[in-house]
Amino acid sequence: MPHDVSALELILSGDPALIAIVRLSLIVDARFSLVTALLAGYGRAAAEVGAVIIVGGNIDGFTRTMTTAIALETSKGDLPLAMGLGLVLITIVVLVNAGAWGLRRAGERFAG
Repeated sequence: MPHDVSALELILSGDPALIAIVRLSLIVDARFSLVTALLAGYGRAAAEVGAVIIVGGNIDGFTRTMTTAIALETSKGDLPLAMGLGLVLITIVVLVNAGAWGLRRAGERFAG
C-alpha cells in the first residue's frame, strides 16, 4: 500500500472491512459519551409526567406509566401506594445507574 494514500481516501474507497474498523473505533472512542447521553435520556424519561399525560393520556392498562400512576394515586389520596411506586421507580433508576457505573469501571479497567 503506498504511503501517500490518506485514511480518508481508504474509507471513501468503499472497502467494507475498513469501514467496519472505522465504525468500531468510533464507537469504542465515544462509548463514555454514548452512555452519558443514554443516561440523560433515561433520566428525562423517568421524570416526565406532564407530557406523558398530555400526549398519551392516562388509560389504565394501556398508557399509564409509573410516573403518571404516582401522580394519580397521590391526587386520589392513596399515599402508601404512591410512596411504594415511587420507591420502585427510584430503585429501578438506581439499578440502571449502578449498571452504567459498573460498565464504565470495567471499560476503564480493560481500556487502560
